Amino acid sequence: MMSLALITAALLQGLPEGRSPQPLPTWPTSEQTSEQVAIAITDRDQLQGALAVGEWEEANRLTSIILLKAAKQYSRGYLVTKDIRALPCPTLQEVDYWWGNSSAGHFGLSAQAALWHQIKGKTFADVTQFENRIGWLGQLDFLSTVTAPKGHLPLRPAKPKGIADAWGGGWIQEMPKRLIACDIIEDPNPPAPPAASAKKPATSPGQPKKLPPPPKPKPTMQKKPQSNKPKVPEVRLRDILPPRGASQVLRSKCGS
Repeated sequence: MMSLALITAALLQGLPEGRSPQPLPTWPTSEQTSEQVAIAITDRDQLQGALAVGEWEEANRLTSIILLKAAKQYSRGYLVTKDIRALPCPTLQEVDYWWGNSSAGHFGLSAQAALWHQIKGKTFADVTQFENRIGWLGQLDFLSTVTAPKGHLPLRPAKPKGIADAWGGGWIQEMPKRLIACDIIEDPNPPAPPAASAKKPATSPGQPKKLPPPPKPKPTMQKKPQSNKPKVPEVRLRDILPPRGASQVLRSKCGS
């Protein structure tokens, strides 16, 4: 194989004067790739562990980290509308399942979406009503599912450990829509099916359809029936009468 020095020399010979070759891109090593995957797995394992023992505050912090990383906005520390719309469906499904399964449906994203749909929220006043029902306007409760209102957790994803703000970034407006798009929850107001065209029926109910008349049969030439009688030979008159002049000859012979 050619050495790196020979390859570099060949590149320099082919380059215009005053230019140098661009450095090759640096690809991540297998160790770096494995480490990145391990971090994601660690976050998920820690979240499952915290939920299993009822450490709701720690589980809420880990949920913010997972969702911020999934949206590739961990460095910024919060999500906006376009980030929420792009959240991966598998991540949302796992997070919602773990929260709902660990709290008997008391916590979780789908529990929050159900309350938002009950309010039929659209305006800022609706958001305030939503925050009041899930306990985000007063002192946060990380103690138990008995004392905390339904849908209290998780908080809106933000650094360092979430924020009790449903309006900011369009969180509560967009999060239920994303759950519907990911088939995690059902749409409470599905679009109406297209109306069938009001086509006038050809016949009244119970009446038979009017069929077109059958085509008329084409006339056919009928052959005359053949007779079984013996055929009589045709006799022509000229065959019976004598030829002209024969009668005069016959008279002359008789007179003599």
